Amino acid sequence: MNSNNDPGRSFFRHENIFWMVTIAVAIAIAQLIVRRVL
Repeated sequence: MNSNNDPGRSFFRHENIFWMVTIAVAIAIAQLIVRRVL
């Protein structure tokens, strides 16, 4: 049971990091657009 829970937790953590990177890139693009508009 413990062995089965470990991989799932690791995958969830990896996906969370991917989401954080995606959000960071989205914010960077948004800042560039705002700077160009202003």
